Amino acid sequence: MKFLEKIKSKNILPFLLSLIMLINYLPLIINGGFNKNVFEVYTAGTKELAICFIIEFIILILFFIKKIKLNKLTIINFILLVLTSISLLIVQINNYKSGTYMLFDFINIGCIFANVLFLFVLMLNLHIDEKYVYTFFKGMVAIGLFACILNCIIYKEQILSLFADKAQLRNIRSFFPHRNQFAMVLYVMAILDMFLVLKYNKNILYKIILIFFLVNMLFTASRTAILATGIFAVIFFITTDRFSIITKLILTIVGIEAILAGAYFLSIKYPEKIENVKNIFIRSQDLNTFNGRTEIWDAGINLISENDNTKMFGKGRFLGIELVETKEGYSHFHSFYIETLVTGGIMELVYFLSIYLTVIVKVFLSGMEKKYKSIYISMFISFFIYCTFEPLGRFSIGSVDALCMVCFIAIPLIHANSVEKIKKYKVSRKWLLDKNNVIIENQAKEGDNENEKNEGNI
Repeated sequence: MKFLEKIKSKNILPFLLSLIMLINYLPLIINGGFNKNVFEVYTAGTKELAICFIIEFIILILFFIKKIKLNKLTIINFILLVLTSISLLIVQINNYKSGTYMLFDFINIGCIFANVLFLFVLMLNLHIDEKYVYTFFKGMVAIGLFACILNCIIYKEQILSLFADKAQLRNIRSFFPHRNQFAMVLYVMAILDMFLVLKYNKNILYKIILIFFLVNMLFTASRTAILATGIFAVIFFITTDRFSIITKLILTIVGIEAILAGAYFLSIKYPEKIENVKNIFIRSQDLNTFNGRTEIWDAGINLISENDNTKMFGKGRFLGIELVETKEGYSHFHSFYIETLVTGGIMELVYFLSIYLTVIVKVFLSGMEKKYKSIYISMFISFFIYCTFEPLGRFSIGSVDALCMVCFIAIPLIHANSVEKIKKYKVSRKWLLDKNNVIIENQAKEGDNENEKNEGNI
């Protein structure tokens, strides 16, 4: 009976979201981890991704049965979603009439609608107990830990090659389609683990796991992920109230001096190791073009600048990729902002950013502890910078899309809602206690006055 009650409870949602993430990454683990095959999204992976999305869709439908409560905010956002989807659909219908269209663009609109509906709109008015949010964090950290251990075992030779003389970047592999994707996952895992580090401050396990994630991220040699993680750490250090301003200044000065002194010592003692670091992590030869990204961005901007319609409503994600690949040879745009503009123009970009803004406002106005707000603020700022260099914030199908939707939209929303509910409960309870105390005090005063009158009568 208790098991059935847990299944019917709203508090099971964080566990279901962890399960959804595991399901979305299973094809990658099976193809790249155990079989060591390259997993391509547009070829062999399409079938697996579709199956994962259908399973995710069914799980969310079953969860939300009899659990949907509408309010003004939910209705407004649902209307915006419908209008945005209709606009995107009209663009694809026009593409179909002109003979230049991609079937995946029609499917993509349906996927975006379903993801935004279930992982944003219906989450806006959903309240659960805060302690169950940490169930999600623990589940995700466990998945990340498994991924790191498996990666170290299977690709230990490639990882060790990083420490050899004249190490080459092409030797680095992981069971994900690309090392940058694995690094992005580790970036998210490190942030989620930070919640557990602060929640269970006396438990050293989560601190060790955090270090393990960061070390594995270095093994990927992904500059964008390392940069985003560094930005997150700096912003969290600035915004957290765990240290005083004077302590922060001292730690900053000492840290900078230690890094400079360490770099100078290593450059003198081990010059070949410093050269390896330059070749693997800095790659100064392509730093000015961000590893060719500026050329890809120019191609995307040229595509959406064809006319006013493409600027406002885009051309479609897959059609845009097809056109750019044919003309320029690029298979993706390496930027959430460029890809969103190509997919749905300024309209879609503004709509997606408004979703993130709604989540941020909900978190900021909630009764959440400041230390957790600092994590979310640092997370979103670093994430938006990260999105400049990678197509991370899409709301469509795929493991990365699911990761971003769940970790940057759904979880912050239900976390904010859970704290908001508890805060209201505490306020109302305090008000009742105060009211009872006033009543008791008034009754005591009335009793004293009555005794005084009786004594006067005597």
